[in-house]
Amino acid sequence: MNYRQNPALSGTQLVALSKSPAHYKHLLDNPIEPTPAMEFGTAAHTMLLETQHFNSRYAVYTGEGTRASKEYKEFASKQVGKSIIKNEDYQHILDMMTVLQNHSLARELLMNSKGQNELELYWTESGVACKGKLDRYLPAENVVVDYKTAHDASPDSFNQWKAKSMGYYLQSAHYQAGIKSTLSGTAVPAFVFVVQETEAPYGVQVYELDTISIDKAHEKRAELLQVYKLSVETGKWHSYKEEIIKL
Repeated sequence: MNYRQNPALSGTQLVALSKSPAHYKHLLDNPIEPTPAMEFGTAAHTMLLETQHFNSRYAVYTGEGTRASKEYKEFASKQVGKSIIKNEDYQHILDMMTVLQNHSLARELLMNSKGQNELELYWTESGVACKGKLDRYLPAENVVVDYKTAHDASPDSFNQWKAKSMGYYLQSAHYQAGIKSTLSGTAVPAFVFVVQETEAPYGVQVYELDTISIDKAHEKRAELLQVYKLSVETGKWHSYKEEIIKL
């Protein structure tokens, strides 16, 4: 059974659960169709973190025809099991990798330090089977490194509000719990993001989540594990509270 097929609770599912059990159940039954931006980000992840698998997963289309053209369809028909990426996007990704290599801190975190990429974790906590897949883990430093692509990586854009709104804190707490449970005993790992823009000059900024917000995320996560456990036991996946809330 691969990671996606494993029914354990993931960080992404936990974020959906934080909205309501009904939203979690809907996500489980209706997986999100990846947008072009998400597909591009996945391709960039593969190039950086699983370089050895890029050519077996992607085929670069160098023609000029659109997806509806005969040329494109003929090309795609020969690429069994592969995702198609336009040559323009492929060149963008190569340029992004060059920028990362020239960024001393990003290079150290993502390339030079000894670490494990795409690390899968499985553990049981509070009676709930959990799973997590880390972009990169540096065991000597006990640091989790998450690579993100974004339209804008500047502090004004990728700030605390966005980190919360995107569920990054909750996901990070989930991954930290997985590391603590499976690899590092009582030591809670630090968590850093390497965020890179998807348009030239492909700016890079490194962020570390603040301790106070992470602690709150761990408290919220503990509550959600109990909500999840109760929903599984009762088979009831409720939405919002059935009460009037004053604004």
